[in-house]
Amino acid sequence: MASVKSLCSLIGLLIFIGLGNFVQAWPTDEDTCSIEEPVRLQVVFCFDQSATFRSFLQQFQSIAGRLTSALENQFPGSEFGVTAFADYPSSEVPDESGTNYLRVDTNTSLNSTACYLFHQSLTTDQNLFRQSTQVSGIIYTVTGGAENSLGAVMFTALDERIRWNNGERDANGVLVRKIIVFVTDEFYSGLLNSPNPTRRPARGDGTDTCTNSLPPTIPVITDVLQRKGVSVIGLYVPTTERTIQQLFTHYGGLFGQIGVPYSAYELDINNINTIPDNVLRGVRATTACIWADPPAYNTLGL
Repeated sequence: MASVKSLCSLIGLLIFIGLGNFVQAWPTDEDTCSIEEPVRLQVVFCFDQSATFRSFLQQFQSIAGRLTSALENQFPGSEFGVTAFADYPSSEVPDESGTNYLRVDTNTSLNSTACYLFHQSLTTDQNLFRQSTQVSGIIYTVTGGAENSLGAVMFTALDERIRWNNGERDANGVLVRKIIVFVTDEFYSGLLNSPNPTRRPARGDGTDTCTNSLPPTIPVITDVLQRKGVSVIGLYVPTTERTIQQLFTHYGGLFGQIGVPYSAYELDINNINTIPDNVLRGVRATTACIWADPPAYNTLGL
């Protein structure tokens, strides 16, 4: 009996490996995605707008048109929006009484709301979307601040200005997939580097802001993303401090807890032409694609 179990386990493993290769080998620009029913996308790009992303933000507009066209061609009627994030203001100091704390940004040029920035609501106007990606002139940074990557994803999911579809289908009965693509080179700590007695814990009810609440915890982010039916695609940039594998592991662990559809890719700032293909791969992973003509090498016939 033990040998039969071992054989079954081996077959299962081989099937899993075969499926892994099957999925990872797709898609290419020539592939087409046949879905069971029409799907419309709502995709919001949530950019890291801190100083390290200056060059990326300056280049992104050059491929924005190709990106939106690729998604629109496969998913007609899709909409696109833009938000951004940088750091939480980190310092708080007591006044003369020693009891009331005042927020003092470590960088005086920082807007106190820079942990989340709204740029463009969802639109089918691709020209308007491209214009809204011109955010490179506004760079925020805080020495010792807490970068608000996943917090900004939560803020984006809750922001009524985005004009997300209410529910899984639109007024015409078409299935809508809500996706946030966020771009960063930092971990998400969910903590500030100094005491913040004037801020309350984040609630995830739409009342949280950069100045009145602490960075949201993973359980709060989980509740929001699951409740709003939002999928996430992470585009990560390795640095001298964080390798791409460390970023994959960090966010993979967090999204393993959050439990919404999620995919991750390395973003090469020096070759942003890879973005459209990677985003399309991530989108396809959330839209129940049925692929025709499986590759010839797939000997399992799956």
